[in-house]
Amino acid sequence: MSWPIQSGHPCIGCAAPNFWDEAPFYARVVQLPGTQTTINPERVGAVMTGAVAAGIAVHAAATVITKGRITKKKTDVKAQEDIEIGQ
Repeated sequence: MSWPIQSGHPCIGCAAPNFWDEAPFYARVVQLPGTQTTINPERVGAVMTGAVAAGIAVHAAATVITKGRITKKKTDVKAQEDIEIGQ
């Protein structure tokens, strides 16, 4: 067992030109089931966090707008009732 392939490890290209100046031997990637695509979990996490934050912001804005409309309707109804009572 003198080199990686003899010990059962896949080839890492150590005889290739500029091997030591290239990217690290191992990168954290995950293969999607049923595809040839690999993904970086940190990037997926960042994208998902951004999507959740955007969803929360949209929901908060919609809630503020909706509550403003409800409050305005209640005020308008109250004013109308006051006018009808005063007549």
